Amino acid sequence: MKAAVVSWDKKLIERELKKAGFDIAKKPEVVVCVGGEGTFLFAELEYPGIPKLLLMHHCRDCKEHDYGDILEKLKAGKYRTEERTKIQGMVNGKRSKLLIALNDISVHFSPPCAIGVDVSVNREPLAKNLVGDGVVVSTPYGSTAYFHSITRKTFKDGIGIAFNNPTAPTGNVVIPDTSIIDVKVTKGEGYMAADCDKKVIPLKKGDTVSIRKWPEPARIIRIRGHEDKIGF
Repeated sequence: MKAAVVSWDKKLIERELKKAGFDIAKKPEVVVCVGGEGTFLFAELEYPGIPKLLLMHHCRDCKEHDYGDILEKLKAGKYRTEERTKIQGMVNGKRSKLLIALNDISVHFSPPCAIGVDVSVNREPLAKNLVGDGVVVSTPYGSTAYFHSITRKTFKDGIGIAFNNPTAPTGNVVIPDTSIIDVKVTKGEGYMAADCDKKVIPLKKGDTVSIRKWPEPARIIRIRGHEDKIGF
């Protein structure tokens, strides 16, 4: 089986994989991530859609764990995969201005001025001339992150829309994941961001960000009996 590693200490994990009979490859069948949630998000950017084994580390130089049994079961195919919804954001219908997220798509203001937006769902108005720090559109997986910081809530199904520090009270909503959300900039400037992707798309007045479910999910590997070492 071909594998890749995303970790602060790639050499250590790659050595363990080779001992277990894996080949280290640029086009892997599985990806082993060792770290925290940020490591997983980065791995999904690098290897989208490929099943990922998420191993927990307490710190960057943590070496106390023995992953031998886990890797043997992985090699033998003794695991199941769980899917996690991803979403896409596209500016003005241009694929050159497309970002894909596992956590959330954020339409954010550019300091020091606030951003004004109109928000619609399936072409039905949700918020008009809303001024604030922006809008966060989240997956269920991402609802424990930025969405939760704004709303203090999480959800298990659908897509969440959270309004970030609006000047007027505005309710946050969870809608079906078949929905299309349009965020039109009506005032100021900002940018569209996705997860920890360093690429951001600048936004100006008149631009529209369309957000919807991405057809390809993220895939997480689960191995029975090792829940204490496998995160997320």
